[in-house]
Amino acid sequence: MNHIIFVLLLLFLLNNLTVTGNTLLVPNYRKIAKVNETEPLSIELSKNEISIVTNSIHKYLTKDNITLAIALLGAFGNIGTWIFNYLHSRRNISIQIIKICRIPNALIAYSIIQNHSRNPISINDISIKTPEHLYTSNNVPQIPFQRGYDHCSITRKYISMPFPVNLGSLSGASGYIYFEIPSDVSENLSAPLTVQISTNRGNSFQMKLVFDTWTPWDEML
Repeated sequence: MNHIIFVLLLLFLLNNLTVTGNTLLVPNYRKIAKVNETEPLSIELSKNEISIVTNSIHKYLTKDNITLAIALLGAFGNIGTWIFNYLHSRRNISIQIIKICRIPNALIAYSIIQNHSRNPISINDISIKTPEHLYTSNNVPQIPFQRGYDHCSITRKYISMPFPVNLGSLSGASGYIYFEIPSDVSENLSAPLTVQISTNRGNSFQMKLVFDTWTPWDEML
């Protein structure tokens, strides 16, 4: 809309252009000939030269050209809007391992999963990928940790994340991810871990997850 107003204003100014004597006032230009600095800035042109300039401008500012320019501006605006929406709506998730430890025939990782897209997404499964096999995360919540308190009879249970993990627009979740994996396999794993992620949007894809070091079992809570 701003572009259309600008074009219409330009046409109005051209159609109402007036000439005083043989001088056409043009802002921000100096006279071709030497002038006094206190005089208004102007360019001395003959009426014939002024007519040639205005005719040249009117030659290109036709109705068809203005229509074409407005159409091109609209097209570029639509393309820019589409690119912006695509970049902010495409699948874009990240996973960060905070702590990870090995236990007999299992691996537990406390992780943060974030959805950087404006569209919601469901993470159906996360699998650890080795050259020989895929080890999927448990869909059924497990209880890998329990902590009791000496001064009372309460026991706190730490349950692993259930799958699928549903994430809303620009949101995240955190928790323990439990993988059943043979001990002889987990002993040979090192950073970065290659994981395969399955979601409800598009095909499965792989991601490499880094972590500083393996965390002892008693420091996972």
